[in-house]
Amino acid sequence: MRYVQLLFSIVLLLLITLVLTACDGDATAEPSELDAVAAQNTLEPATAFPTEWSPSSTPTATAIVATFVPTTTPYPTPDPDNSTPEPLDNYVLPGDWLYQIFVDADGQTHTLEEYLGRVVIIQTMSLQCPNCLNQQRAMVEAAKTWLDKKVLGDTVFITLGTLQAETPSLLASVTQNNLPEEWATIEILQSADSEADWLYGIASETLVDELERAFTPDISSSDIPILILIQRDGLGHLISEEALQYDDLTNIILYYISPPDFGEPLADEE
Repeated sequence: MRYVQLLFSIVLLLLITLVLTACDGDATAEPSELDAVAAQNTLEPATAFPTEWSPSSTPTATAIVATFVPTTTPYPTPDPDNSTPEPLDNYVLPGDWLYQIFVDADGQTHTLEEYLGRVVIIQTMSLQCPNCLNQQRAMVEAAKTWLDKKVLGDTVFITLGTLQAETPSLLASVTQNNLPEEWATIEILQSADSEADWLYGIASETLVDELERAFTPDISSSDIPILILIQRDGLGHLISEEALQYDDLTNIILYYISPPDFGEPLADEE
């Protein structure tokens, strides 16, 4: 009986060994068609997004250069007889200084841009400036010469204060009291019948800053009357950083007024 049981155990062990051997063979067999299809549909691992900035993959920004475009464009002048003279070497291109405000004696605000198309002559003035009244006298005398010769045209004279503590009316009153004869000419230019004009104003702080940046840092100086001329097309010129005499003013400024009867600056008249 024991012999039979031992024999049965040996046979059973052999059968188990054969079964295990057959299973190992199936595992190493060639994959079925179903396995091949499944392998083809397997997703590739996702590619990680680069965390470092790559110049080659970043679009290059194009710089935009702002150009000055005036709201009015009087240059070139349609009428050849009123064409702008050739600018001097020290010309200043139109810029932010055209758009900053100043206040006149009536409390009205203006910008220099308003006068594009006209010749503008600016003289800075301060009650602390010892030479400013002398410069005003020479300016008025030159203006009277052009007025008498009927070539003054639509020129705009601006006596421009640069100190916020002063007022346009105060500057005008000081001029009237100290230069009564010259004041009569200013009143003619201020009248409604005059093509030209004469204003007294106080520059805003931003206008002072822009004029100093464009023309000279001495704009706000209380010792020097600064003279600036603006052509019809908006080109500016620093005429002088010191008081000029009548003859010099007449010759320089009249050239830019460019009257039809005078091809050359006026000669001294005896």
